[in-house]
Amino acid sequence: MELLGDTYFMCGDLREQHLREGPLSTWWLTPPGIDVDSFSARLGTTYDLMSHTFGAPAHPYRVFLRAHPHRGANASAHPASFVMAMNPSRPLDVGSLYETLAHELVHEWLHLDGSDHEKTWFVEGSADYYSLVLPLRAGMLDQAAFLAAVNVAARECYANPRRGLSIQQAQRLFFSDFLAHRLPYVRGMFYLADLDARLRRETAQKVRVDDLVRGVVRDRSAGEQIGISGWCTRVENTLHSPEMPHLDDLVITGAGRPSEDAFGSQFEMEMVDVPVPDFGFDSSTLVTGHVRGLVPAGAADRAGLHDREDIELPRYPEIVRMNVGDVLDIKVSRGGDSATISIPLTGATALVPQWRTRQHTTD
Repeated sequence: MELLGDTYFMCGDLREQHLREGPLSTWWLTPPGIDVDSFSARLGTTYDLMSHTFGAPAHPYRVFLRAHPHRGANASAHPASFVMAMNPSRPLDVGSLYETLAHELVHEWLHLDGSDHEKTWFVEGSADYYSLVLPLRAGMLDQAAFLAAVNVAARECYANPRRGLSIQQAQRLFFSDFLAHRLPYVRGMFYLADLDARLRRETAQKVRVDDLVRGVVRDRSAGEQIGISGWCTRVENTLHSPEMPHLDDLVITGAGRPSEDAFGSQFEMEMVDVPVPDFGFDSSTLVTGHVRGLVPAGAADRAGLHDREDIELPRYPEIVRMNVGDVLDIKVSRGGDSATISIPLTGATALVPQWRTRQHTTD
């Protein structure tokens, strides 16, 4: 029944609406509004790269693209496939699209066993982590794009209005609160980056987090159940010190911060005071563009927004990139007239790690 629930059917004339790139194939009915040839070629290369990194043989893998009328895109992974919905008239930029799709590819291999709050940080965090670091290592992603994605993730993590939630609390809100939903992803990503740095330091660069991940993939494919305690044991066998305090600090409570060399010595880190994006309305407004949960005397209320209004605002990653003193411009239509309401980012702030390329390094 689980396999049946994960099965996706696409019906229609697909004879001319697909491309194959090695074991990976891409299928669509409505033209998706992107260059499918270059998209499929890059995704096929990424599939081969991940298959090799995780020590798992390549096998047929299908990507289904479908149209929807909404902003942005969403995707879900299934056995040997994933489905992505996008708006052909408003497609994502190439970088955001590739990052989303590379994330979904990782789900084909990397899993832990256990309850949701014990494994989601690994499943989603490893997908965020490897969708960035593997293309960077392979030269498929330049340092500027890599750092832009990492620094947005850091802001989503450490300036998140829900940052005080434990991972168990965040998991309970996983499908109802957009901001809480992001915490397992980004905390897991920065934990794995920090762990990779600790492994490299303690083993004179001989062991990476990749080596532990390959062991998990191998042993789970042989039928072994590996949960959070099994993961910690594998780390401890290499580092010879308790791992749970690190996991608690960076994932369970989120109180800790990754080390400066989490992504390698070619980057340096600084702590930056950035805005906490809490505008005084329900977080779903950032996704739907429909104002809900307006807080009396909150920033949006003071700026003149009304509950249940439809608004147009930048995509959330663009909002997260904003700095203290910037102004968020929101377009709203009232009675056939269009107006712009501005919310200055002068509220709460948080110190967040941000990375940049280190000058004069040979690493």
